[in-house]
Amino acid sequence: TMGYSPDFVVGVWMGNNDRTPMRNVSGVEGAAYIWHDIIEALMKDKADAPFAKPASIQEGWVNPYTGATASWPGSPNILEYFKDGTVPTANPDRSYLKQF
Repeated sequence: TMGYSPDFVVGVWMGNNDRTPMRNVSGVEGAAYIWHDIIEALMKDKADAPFAKPASIQEGWVNPYTGATASWPGSPNILEYFKDGTVPTANPDRSYLKQF
């Protein structure tokens, strides 16, 4: 189980080193509980902090059905994040569909 906050990255692996099955718990179930306890203890006295968006990342509303730039913000469109210069255009290239 892996997870992170703006300040911490925590990974927990749980299993038997000899690859034998664990009894009464799967690795992911056990690891998730341990991860939760660790991150909760780390975050105990910390205020909630948002993730900082890098300056080279742009936001853009996208139509989830076409992948094109959305005509308006909000449902059913989705807000996505893009590397500078990669926000989709209003009319994406779908020439590959002509071969079908």
